Amino acid sequence: MIQTGSDPIVANITRDPVMVLFDLETTGVRAGDDRVIEIGMVKVQNGKEIDRFNALINPEIPLPAFISRLTGITDHDLVSERTFAELIAEIDTFIGDSLLIAHNAAFDISFLAAEFERAAFPRSFSYACSVKLSRRLYPAQRRHGLDHIIARLGLTVENRHRALDDAFVIHHFIERSRQDHSDEQVMRHLAEITLEKHVSARNKPVVNLPEGPGVYVFEDEQGSPLYIGKSINIKKRVQDHLRSGANRFTENYSSIRTIRTTGELGALLREALMIKTEIPLYNRMLRRNRGMLLLLKETTDDGYISLKRVEVPSVSPDEFASFFGVFKSKSQLEHILANFAKRYGLCHKLLGLEAGKGSCFASQIGICSGACSGKVTPEDYNTQLMLAFHEYSVDAWEWEGPVLLTEENNEGDSEQFLIDKWCLLGSSKPLLEKFNSSDRMQYRFDFDIYKILRRHTRTHTMKITELQSAEELQLPYYLPARVSRIQGLQ
Repeated sequence: MIQTGSDPIVANITRDPVMVLFDLETTGVRAGDDRVIEIGMVKVQNGKEIDRFNALINPEIPLPAFISRLTGITDHDLVSERTFAELIAEIDTFIGDSLLIAHNAAFDISFLAAEFERAAFPRSFSYACSVKLSRRLYPAQRRHGLDHIIARLGLTVENRHRALDDAFVIHHFIERSRQDHSDEQVMRHLAEITLEKHVSARNKPVVNLPEGPGVYVFEDEQGSPLYIGKSINIKKRVQDHLRSGANRFTENYSSIRTIRTTGELGALLREALMIKTEIPLYNRMLRRNRGMLLLLKETTDDGYISLKRVEVPSVSPDEFASFFGVFKSKSQLEHILANFAKRYGLCHKLLGLEAGKGSCFASQIGICSGACSGKVTPEDYNTQLMLAFHEYSVDAWEWEGPVLLTEENNEGDSEQFLIDKWCLLGSSKPLLEKFNSSDRMQYRFDFDIYKILRRHTRTHTMKITELQSAEELQLPYYLPARVSRIQGLQ
């Protein structure tokens, strides 16, 4: 039996609810930064359309080219349209107390709620997701995206990726579901899906979140980390997560722990370190303990640079000149090598993509420029190779010795980071909440830390103080403990 509680919307779903099937087109994927450019809504009851609403919306920001290509909507189409704030009364009246249904509803609801908040017209929405409904009613189907449902139903959609047309696809899907299953079964699943959303939004401790930079941790009831993130405005980022509801950790968390930092650099470094030490469940990109996949440089007797793949647990910063780059996986590397071979005329044999004697097959079909058969000089070939892999190489350390990077904020607070050869050696503040070491400094190269430091020193104005040696630092500092262990180093 469905426990509907006291919510009148949820309690009424199993009867004959008024539903608004809707879709939005937006300028991007982040509700906090991007805007709605079109809304399409179809109001139905008992399977019949009783009203519809469709409007283009001026987002007051430029429209990205890829959005125009996807939707066919241009800046010219939007410049004379009303803004969301100017349409909000009509939209609010149309929705009323109806149950909203969208495909991947968390995405559309996050944008809808963000636009209402920007217009100082905050309200809550009862909503269900037609993707979840499809998964429940058709478990044998592997895919449940809108394109797959269109193909499954044999529909012809004149304007795919336009809001009203996509909203009608949801309408057709629900009506077909009522034919394939009973009304009671479809409505029961909708009630359960909606109830999940209501329950997950209740009694969540989100008060007193700081509005400055730092790290936030979604934790379960046992205090174990579910997800670790960083932001220059913790409160805004956490609210974006909760508003969208697009991630499992927003449904399963019990508390949110925050760590304030002086600025963005401190937040970035701590996020990378904490993910590797605390191993949160939903940080898929950085949480795995993995080694490094390198492309080592070797030189043939003829003077051509050849590449050798090697997976190592660590690399010394003194060895940067001996390899071309660090890569995430073998599949990523294979893709990059094949792409560069075609784009720059590189030899498949010298890249390690092909073995055997004689010229490579790519040379025979005109892709390879002919390094394997002497048609291009070693100097010209090696120049093309270094140009191709420039973005994946580790930049040479620019200073003679270690440096202190000083990050300051408008409140007069500051933090210093001790860096040498792109290795993070310590900080004037605790780098980790749980793990701080008093052991000697160790040079452990971490590619994720390197990318953060390289980007920040290239794009931000920071105070950089050169030192003769790391040991001359007189102020107390904290070491990034446990990173070497997580990388599999001894």
